[in-house]
Amino acid sequence: MFKISKIILAGGLILAAFAGGASAAVVLVTDRAALGGTDFYDWSTLGPDGTYVPEGTSVTSNGGLGATLSLPSGTMLTREQGVGWNGYFATGDGLLMTSFFANELIIDFDGPVQGAGAQIAWGVLSVDYVAEITAFDNGGGLLGSFTIPVSGGISGVGGNGASFLGIQSDSMDIASITFEIIGTPPGIFTMLAINQLDIVTQVPAPGALTLFGFGLLGMAALRRRRKA
Repeated sequence: MFKISKIILAGGLILAAFAGGASAAVVLVTDRAALGGTDFYDWSTLGPDGTYVPEGTSVTSNGGLGATLSLPSGTMLTREQGVGWNGYFATGDGLLMTSFFANELIIDFDGPVQGAGAQIAWGVLSVDYVAEITAFDNGGGLLGSFTIPVSGGISGVGGNGASFLGIQSDSMDIASITFEIIGTPPGIFTMLAINQLDIVTQVPAPGALTLFGFGLLGMAALRRRRKA
């Protein structure tokens, strides 16, 4: 009986530890590899370079997760680095770009993700700016927001030097994200572009710990039935 109690106690401690860390925390991610994406959105699926993307357009990830694209003002269109746009992305990258004086892009996922990120650039290549990413939960609550300063002209055209801007939660609770360009000089248009959007759609190890805890409890219950 004492051994069974120890098993139950161990399982309870594991579950309690997991529950104690249940409140979501988000972090800034500035490297695509560090985000560890498990799925992605390829903007070239919306059409060739210069395709108009209407407000509320739906897009599907490579793995089948839908999302809705919107912005507070302006319009969106597709671009291909080296064809219709000569920015700091890798040649051939499919881009999603906002029109002049539209400095914010909103992506609402059909299901929650754990992380998301893309390389981002402003339309004025030689001017410094600040890029911002913000994540919200399913109820519209703010999960977190981060900014990074970007120096204009730091990489050659087509050199894949656009900064990566991502956000990651310790839970599967990101329902939407926004990309925004802020801190630009007055009177200069603020169009922005992002390339492939990577997303994280699988919660790692903590879930396995929970299953392990339940497994311990199940073993204890089985032993009790056998003894009875």
